[in-house]
Amino acid sequence: MGNVKDADKPRPTDAAAERRYEELEAIYRTAPVGLGLVDRHLRYLRVNDRLAEFIGKPREEILGRTLPDVIPEAAAQVVPIYRRVIETGEPAVDLEISAATDARPGATRHWLASYSPLVSDDGEVLAVSSIVQDVTERTEAVRALRVSEERFRAFMDHSPSFIYMKDADFRHIFANRKMLEMFGLSPDDFVGTKTGDFFLPEVTGMVETGDRKILEGASQIEVADLHTEINGEMRWYHDVKFPVVDSSGERIVGGIASEITSLKTAEQDLEERAEFEGLLADLAAAFVNLPIDDIDNTLTDSLERVGRLLQLDRCAYGHLTPDGIEVVVTHVWNRLQPEPADQRYDFADHGWLGSPFKTGKPVIWSLSDGFPEAEASELDTMKAFGFQAFAGIPVTIGDAVAGALAFSSSSQPGPWKPQIVERLHLLADIFGNVLARRQAERELRHALGENVHLRELLEAENVYLREQVEVRHAHAEIIGQSEPIRRTLSEAERVASSDSTVLLLGETGTGKELVARAIHRLSARSGKAMVTVNCAALPPTLIESELFGREKGAYTGALSKHAGRFEIADGSTIFLDEIGDLPHELQVKLLRFLEEGRFERLGSSKTLTVDVRVIAATNRDLQTAVAEGRFREDLYYRLNVFPITLPALRERRDDIPLLVWSFAREFAAAQGKTIDTVPRKAMESLQRYPWPGNVRELRNVIERAVILSDGQILNVSPPDVAAESISNAPTMEQVQRNHILRIMEQTGWRVRGAGGAAQILDMKPTTLENRMKKLGIDRPK
Repeated sequence: MGNVKDADKPRPTDAAAERRYEELEAIYRTAPVGLGLVDRHLRYLRVNDRLAEFIGKPREEILGRTLPDVIPEAAAQVVPIYRRVIETGEPAVDLEISAATDARPGATRHWLASYSPLVSDDGEVLAVSSIVQDVTERTEAVRALRVSEERFRAFMDHSPSFIYMKDADFRHIFANRKMLEMFGLSPDDFVGTKTGDFFLPEVTGMVETGDRKILEGASQIEVADLHTEINGEMRWYHDVKFPVVDSSGERIVGGIASEITSLKTAEQDLEERAEFEGLLADLAAAFVNLPIDDIDNTLTDSLERVGRLLQLDRCAYGHLTPDGIEVVVTHVWNRLQPEPADQRYDFADHGWLGSPFKTGKPVIWSLSDGFPEAEASELDTMKAFGFQAFAGIPVTIGDAVAGALAFSSSSQPGPWKPQIVERLHLLADIFGNVLARRQAERELRHALGENVHLRELLEAENVYLREQVEVRHAHAEIIGQSEPIRRTLSEAERVASSDSTVLLLGETGTGKELVARAIHRLSARSGKAMVTVNCAALPPTLIESELFGREKGAYTGALSKHAGRFEIADGSTIFLDEIGDLPHELQVKLLRFLEEGRFERLGSSKTLTVDVRVIAATNRDLQTAVAEGRFREDLYYRLNVFPITLPALRERRDDIPLLVWSFAREFAAAQGKTIDTVPRKAMESLQRYPWPGNVRELRNVIERAVILSDGQILNVSPPDVAAESISNAPTMEQVQRNHILRIMEQTGWRVRGAGGAAQILDMKPTTLENRMKKLGIDRPK
């Protein structure tokens, strides 16, 4: 190894080193990076301008000085590297060095340096060359990027939302901390999972459909109502998906999900509240005017409806026995197994469980809450019944505890939200009101029972007393309150406000014209009179002119112009009775009017337009008539817009008493009579009769009976037994004898004086005695 003669231009004497030196000279002059050469004592032998610039000192101050003197800040990092290269002869490549230099006072510079040994032919390391590149800006940019990434990651991890990304196969490739914590997974365990690993199939389908749309080009997709069960609790989420394009240009799925469990729970609570309150309103309405004989069944039905709505297993009502020891269950619904009523349970003597029945204090318990107030025996009772949740709600009548409602579940530990308990108290109030009314009516029945019994004993014969019944609708001409007639009137009221064509169907005598009048009276056309045409009562030669009018001279005998019924009914309603008897040739003209509202008078070519609402009626089977070609099919469909079928009288037998009394009062008033009694057997006979002529036939029978009845009792019988009744009727003498005999027995055979038979019969005592003698009436011995 040669000596260093010129610190600025050292020239090793070794031939290999000489060649190496020449090469380095050329590199030193042109290299865009910092180049340096130090000897084995770490003295700078060569420094190019670029390296001097990095160090921040002139080349003259660097050459010949040791590295620790020139860059003391970097000595601790660099000197060990130089020594290792000198000792081992192995290069050190791409090492990052950081130090403050004079080039940037107060700032740290970063270099990327590589060190190579300069070796003689015999293998001795003569010097070490260095290639240094200033990477300060890049290093600081990387550090800034790392800081930015750390901040971004912190933002992601502290976000209140669930943030994730998926690849094109719908597999998770990223999730923030909140999402990992939700599923209890580490990042490594979560990456590669799919939606189906956490959600039910129907939810997974919704999610993956949204993922697919994002991958196919959608800019944003919202998926609502995602739900899954986590740690035994149902959780709900709202998911917003959007596309993410990575550095390679691949489109992946990004998503931000928010938990909406509280909002969903509030919505469900609101829906449950509305449904429960609607149920309570239905129950309250159902008990209004409910006969007390139907109350028990309705109470049990109410318990079932509440139990199914709240997904309970058993609902019951019971009360304490008079001795206060047992509870008698009078109404019960059990979803798990049939359970008869009137069972007795002896747990009422327990202080906690018995409090709803004894003190009126409610009991609300769930398995998850333990037994804070229960005794050991009560715990055993709950276990014996298999309850996981139990609620006892007292039922009061006035200020007294009448009993309690008991609700239980064997499948869910805690359904008792505060709002549910509040509504159960409302249900208990409804039960209390119903039971109070039933108790009052039973007491009233008991009080009236003896009076009714005495009245029946005093009746001369078993009669059907007139019922004081108020018809429940506002149609004075139509009498009845049975379900069939109420249904018919309801349909009439529903269609009355429209201008739709109505077809009234039913047997002869069912009152089709009365229903037509009711529809007209309830319509907007009621200001004008309804026009009625009986299609069966007019001869075929006159019905066309009667309906549509005629011009003078339209046919022989047409001596004047005549307006038809359709013209007269303009702005009103026309009732076409027995439409099935309309001649076939006129059916076409009626069809045209129904379709266009226009027609021509007979003998005229001028078209008239009127505004008429059509109500048709028939007792015929129009469908059969259409099939047989006697009635046009298109006209049938035009008339059959709103069909109403009137029930036959045999289908509404409950209305017969009302009809009988109505007709009896009408005809009695017309004849100056008073009818206040109808024999019960007679009324029952009228209700059994099939009445082929319907109401019209009944009306005629009652009219005849009023004419034939003497006194205030209506002597009536249906047609099939009328002849037999007349043939077996007693003679006038028999009637008189029976009547006097009955009065004498009632008065104890006393003829004279106040309350005597003569006074009752409005006869002189002597006249009565002579009549008794004539009729052969003698006082029994």
